[in-house]
Amino acid sequence: MNEQQFKEQVIPLNSRLLKIALRFNYDIDWAKDIVQDVYLTLWKRRDKLNEVKSIEAYAVQSIRNTCIDRLKKQRVMSIDEVSIQIKDEDSQVEVQGEKAELVQKIRTLIPQLPYMQQMAITLCDLEQMNTNEAAKALEVKEGTLRANLSRARKKIVDKLQKWSNFEAAPKSQAYVK
Repeated sequence: MNEQQFKEQVIPLNSRLLKIALRFNYDIDWAKDIVQDVYLTLWKRRDKLNEVKSIEAYAVQSIRNTCIDRLKKQRVMSIDEVSIQIKDEDSQVEVQGEKAELVQKIRTLIPQLPYMQQMAITLCDLEQMNTNEAAKALEVKEGTLRANLSRARKKIVDKLQKWSNFEAAPKSQAYVK
């Protein structure tokens, strides 16, 4: 594939690729960086693109894979922003004591989850996507995503309870945000 063919076949996909990247993260600069990285990758592989049946499908899959890879890398950095909160019927109290130890424990727990649960909790709780958007980004049904998210949260809370005798009172609800 030469430069002219690349400009005609790949560059017009910009808006579609950008929309897909924005489904994973609402930061426009982040999405543009992902699209730019994929363009660079496609340009480096331009000789092999002639063998691809659908360049558009190939580019879309490349965007999706790059977004997921980038989110996995960011998950480690974003986990420092995780706060454990206790919702009480009268007030909301942020648990500040032992926060560094708790963050470190959560950092070790998320990678122990099955892949879909890791992605569900990362997209919904850390990246603040709603379940509909996260399901589309992961190309699963929303019910499947909700089930994985619920299982992930339950496993983390269960392991935290075992780890530190962390117990939520019946009137309280502990959650990872």
